[in-house]
Amino acid sequence: MNLPPELIEKIKSHLNDSSLTRDDIESLLLCSSDGHEIASANYRGSAIEPTQLSAMAASFAGLSLTIATTCGKKDALGGIVETADGLIICGLINTTETDYVLLGIFAKGVQHGLALWSFRNQLAGFQNLLDLN
Repeated sequence: MNLPPELIEKIKSHLNDSSLTRDDIESLLLCSSDGHEIASANYRGSAIEPTQLSAMAASFAGLSLTIATTCGKKDALGGIVETADGLIICGLINTTETDYVLLGIFAKGVQHGLALWSFRNQLAGFQNLLDLN
């Protein structure tokens, strides 16, 4: 998958726009649905290994969709992992050409509702950015 360099720059700019990022988001990662890293950003001193995490995020997104379908739930949006140190939320971005996965890592103590609201706003922003391409 080859995205135009100008789109990758827009994605990186969107990731690094601090006005779009709430204090409770530690990291964001965007990858293709087949696990190839596109861009990532770390906030508040956190660090992730984007290449390895991209492959896992794509697998998690696919698994979430399969589990939802098997349970009779349609149009899965992604999945959530709860940890003692915060939340990890994975969401699917569908476009006409390809599908993408956004992974958000949230700080300890974040409220579920606030994390979901914040993540869905990020997801919508990336959906708009990728749809315009």
